Amino acid sequence: FTKEELATIKIYGNGGKNLSEKVSDAPNNIMKEQDIIVRTKPDGSLDAIIFYGASTKGFEIRRQDIKRYINHFSDVNYYMLTWGGSAGKRATPQATENIDVVNRPQTYYHRITFEEDINNAYISPAGRAWFGRTMFSSSSSNVYTDLLPNLDRSQNILFRFSLAHRSTDMGYFTIYQNSEQIRNFSIWGSSINDYHPSSRTFEDIIYPASKIGFDDRSVLKIDYKNPTLPSSAIGFLDYYEIHYPRSFYAINNELGFYADTAISGMTEFSINGFTGDLLGFDITDIRQPKLLNNISNTGGIFVFRKNLSKDSLNRFYISGKLNTPKLEKVVMSNLQSTIANADVLLITDKTLLKSAQKYKEYRESHSNLKVFIVTTDDIYNEFDAGLPDITAIRDYISFAYHNWENKPKYVILWGDGHFDYRHIQYKQTNLVPAYQVSDEDITDFDEVYESWETEDYLVRVEGNDLLIDMAIGRIPVRTDQQGLESINKIDNYENFSSDDDWRTRVILLADDGPSGDNYGGNGLPFEYDTSFIPQSEDIFSKYLPSTMAADKIYLSEYPTENISGARRKTEASQQMLAKINTSGAVIMNWIGHGNPQVLAHEHLFDRDIHIAQMSNWSKLFFFVAATCDFGRFDDPGVSSGAEDLFLSTTGGSIGIFSATRVVLAGDNASIANNTYYELFSTDESTGNYRTLGEIFYRVKQSFYNTNSQKYFLLGDPTMTLNIPNYKVEIDSINNIAITDSTDIIHLKGLSHVKISGSIHNPKTNEIDPTFAGIVYTTLTDGDFIKLAYDDIVPNSATYHIQKYGGALNRSSAMIENGKFSMDFILPKDISFSDSLGRIFAYAISQDNRYAKGSNRKFMIDGIDNSTIEDTVPPVIKIYVDSRNFKNGDIVSRNPMLIVDLLDDSGINTTGLGIGHNLEAWIDDSPASISLVNNLKLNYNVKKSATVEQILYNLSDGKHKIKIRAWDVLNNFSVDSAEFVIPKENTFIISNVFLFPNPFNQSGTNIAFNHNIEPPIEVEINIFNALGMSVRNIKANASNYGYCEIFWDGKDMLGHDIPIGPYYFVIKATNSSGISTVSKSGIGIYVK
Repeated sequence: FTKEELATIKIYGNGGKNLSEKVSDAPNNIMKEQDIIVRTKPDGSLDAIIFYGASTKGFEIRRQDIKRYINHFSDVNYYMLTWGGSAGKRATPQATENIDVVNRPQTYYHRITFEEDINNAYISPAGRAWFGRTMFSSSSSNVYTDLLPNLDRSQNILFRFSLAHRSTDMGYFTIYQNSEQIRNFSIWGSSINDYHPSSRTFEDIIYPASKIGFDDRSVLKIDYKNPTLPSSAIGFLDYYEIHYPRSFYAINNELGFYADTAISGMTEFSINGFTGDLLGFDITDIRQPKLLNNISNTGGIFVFRKNLSKDSLNRFYISGKLNTPKLEKVVMSNLQSTIANADVLLITDKTLLKSAQKYKEYRESHSNLKVFIVTTDDIYNEFDAGLPDITAIRDYISFAYHNWENKPKYVILWGDGHFDYRHIQYKQTNLVPAYQVSDEDITDFDEVYESWETEDYLVRVEGNDLLIDMAIGRIPVRTDQQGLESINKIDNYENFSSDDDWRTRVILLADDGPSGDNYGGNGLPFEYDTSFIPQSEDIFSKYLPSTMAADKIYLSEYPTENISGARRKTEASQQMLAKINTSGAVIMNWIGHGNPQVLAHEHLFDRDIHIAQMSNWSKLFFFVAATCDFGRFDDPGVSSGAEDLFLSTTGGSIGIFSATRVVLAGDNASIANNTYYELFSTDESTGNYRTLGEIFYRVKQSFYNTNSQKYFLLGDPTMTLNIPNYKVEIDSINNIAITDSTDIIHLKGLSHVKISGSIHNPKTNEIDPTFAGIVYTTLTDGDFIKLAYDDIVPNSATYHIQKYGGALNRSSAMIENGKFSMDFILPKDISFSDSLGRIFAYAISQDNRYAKGSNRKFMIDGIDNSTIEDTVPPVIKIYVDSRNFKNGDIVSRNPMLIVDLLDDSGINTTGLGIGHNLEAWIDDSPASISLVNNLKLNYNVKKSATVEQILYNLSDGKHKIKIRAWDVLNNFSVDSAEFVIPKENTFIISNVFLFPNPFNQSGTNIAFNHNIEPPIEVEINIFNALGMSVRNIKANASNYGYCEIFWDGKDMLGHDIPIGPYYFVIKATNSSGISTVSKSGIGIYVK
């Protein structure tokens, strides 16, 4: 420092305590400038800066008692030292009021505490509470010795204990002082299986100081016994406090004490036992200590006076020694003087700045949003002097909300976070911390009602309520590489997703009744909940628009298998994967039991198995998981299913709305219903669907109870789902205009049907004459109710499941000037249902706008007896894994069956007529496989359709598949193909080629066939004629049987390569990383 700068030295801090979490206190949490002493040498240069530095531990009045406190976010306190600008505050002794002294206390209560943070209060670690060392019934006692210097033996000592245990039965603690039993008390057991992992009790003991040994040592011994569960029950010492009377005498040349709250008026304190120069501070306001005036003229004694008020906690500190803090240089970002006026506030860790900046560049180039990036370190430095209190993040968000002219609308937490703020159990960097509700004084550690993580806390910035005031989402990346991959995934979703009708499909998953294998005397499992399927049906019937087609996978509809002693429903899991990887869905929903790894007791979804099998890169779904802690991202020891689904680089999910903790089924259903209401509500001014952030902001305006606070958005809140926003209206059927008042139109099997329709602008709801493209329709028979039961439950409930009727027709037509028409023949096989049929419509414009629609103004309830001349059966083409398949090829272990069908009259897809199903037979099995549910319109060829179905559990060796298909007039044809299933981990790459070859600076495609079940990792190493490495290309592939990787003809530095031959080696690895196969090829580069 220069001499001129000395006057500008300042120190800021917040006193080491947790910041106030009250919303209205955010502006007052700003770190305070402290009064300091600046000492100079004789030449005027700096000698020392002296200030009171608080610990992160102490005592406070809480619930009318003086109790210990700790800072839950740091064991070390921080202060900010700065200089320049205006003059800093200087400490001057407080003037003493000229009032008669009425109190001269000779003793006070000194307060000490012992606390170890070793064991988390929860089995799945969470929250802020940590217990100390363990105690077992069979082990020796724990003994704790404390020196109580200058003890006043004429008064009593207060011992306060916080003790806990983990047991389903009652436990007992016995406290001894110097071998004398002074208390025995019990503690209730916990319902560990019902998410009550531990219990705690607080006990106060008054003990005569006269009984302490003459060496002034307290010797506490604590025993824990559990007679019922002696080997499994665990006791814990959380902490203890000792409040003991002593005379005013320094301890190690310093003394901090609290004045007696029972006295009032002018009080004189006299403390001796010091050496050296003395300084005293009034630290009643720990954030702004004030220098005390020592009125003593005798060395080693500090005397001061203070006018006290009864019941107020006054704290003082006197010292004859100075401690030297550690200094670390930081660069301030001046956040409080930066008015960014951004739409998106992105908060990240300094190690993730590269990917955060890339996200900013991407989002600003693809929208009108402005993104402002700030690191957690910058926030901690400027809002809590460097102490990593998560409330500092809340306070900064509040500052931006209240001070920016353009208030931020979205908050993105760019980085993973966890609960272990002080790195007690886990050493991983807490990139963007996860807020844990306070569990300071609870006695029942209840994961349902007492402890949870919520992202809502950070965006409650207006009013002392539980409503969020901004949209928030978390991108749970741990490295910059994961961040870049997440940006690539978002880019792929928004700009390169498949154009087919997955955008109008929803997968509804629901649990069955039993969630355990133990049964009661009534024949029902002890854990039997039949609410999940009805709750899913409520979403389908009340909240899912009729324009969206639902694929239902309800566990009660699938057979139970016993695998290694556990119940499984593998067919349901296979169907889920088949739907995800083939027809796809824009949204997937789960209602039922779950945890971070699996969904359902039967493992319908298993994080460690099924995510690697998802190859839906072009059809990423948004996942609504109304279940327990599937989104538990804040446990660094376990990666949740929600995180892994989002971070998958081959498929999975583009975002998840789920809970971080245990939640309740009824409340889950309510928030799920509202979620679907908001997902399909449109903005009143534009007619467009809202962003994810806007959707869940609106959800949280109605749902903010404890259960709802646990739900959060894992994903980009600025993103909009790929749901078509233009509307397809069916204007007429058989030239009968469709209006709200139109009577039901009756159609007949074998009759010609003509449909006319139009595309409407979402904002004006008028026909859009600029919409030109193709519309695809699916007409289904009347809905019906299917009954389902829990197959292992003798007295099972009956589930009523609404199903679509058979698909009677799939057609397409050109759209010109926003209008279209089509005609087709309905099949002979109809259900004669008295329910209304459905028309689903999906349209794509030439400039990539999308539309959806539906109509239910008709019924198919008769047969047209007129004759239609058509005896030509459908054309069948069979492929396995890819359309490069040749009869007899070796394919993947669970191959993809592809069947292309073509018929001028249309394919019979109803599955209703006896023997008229679209079906397949494997080898000589008499049992057929229905292919109807996986049939979809071929968007490239009119009057054609395609089946894509994964074939599971085929044995090694040669197989034959036979396909039979019918047209709507019940003409049929049969075709077959042969293929070979390889032995496990036998992978093949074949037919390697480049196109074009030779190639030039425009690049080339390296293509090959393979039999690896996707997704797969592909690595291509390219060498020149001298064997020198030119380029390494890594990519993920999600297609069965065939893969193309583009090479831009440049070397690893981005330079054009010289003319000549280039050799390449392809290395492909399956999703489990177990087996790898390689193949080489050659290409010629020319100018």
